[in-house]
Amino acid sequence: MSKEKDYFIAQLSRDITNLFKKQLTILEDIREDHREMMRNLQDSLPEHCLENLLDADYFSDSRFSFYRKKVLDSGNEAIRGMEDQLDKLDVSIKDTDPVAVTFNQLMEFVEELRIKENEKTQL
Repeated sequence: MSKEKDYFIAQLSRDITNLFKKQLTILEDIREDHREMMRNLQDSLPEHCLENLLDADYFSDSRFSFYRKKVLDSGNEAIRGMEDQLDKLDVSIKDTDPVAVTFNQLMEFVEELRIKENEKTQL
């Protein structure tokens, strides 16, 4: 693999990784909001209702781990898919300035590749 392609893949992988790290942060924020809401309910409900409240707590640690794994799996899958698509390309850099590609531009590019690949298979 060329240095240019390695650079391109590393930059895009980093951007995708940052995206799913942000998703994990949001998930952690949701978990903390849920815990605070549950504490507030426990403080305000009569003692005889607390058992039902705990039974109704849907956002357990195992559920959080399940969602966390889904975020990580989807991020890793996106990176693998991007790498697979880039294996079909020759990449070169026109000048020494870093290549600036947004995530949306990358997704549009990958979609164009898929369309072209589908057109080839239909012929």
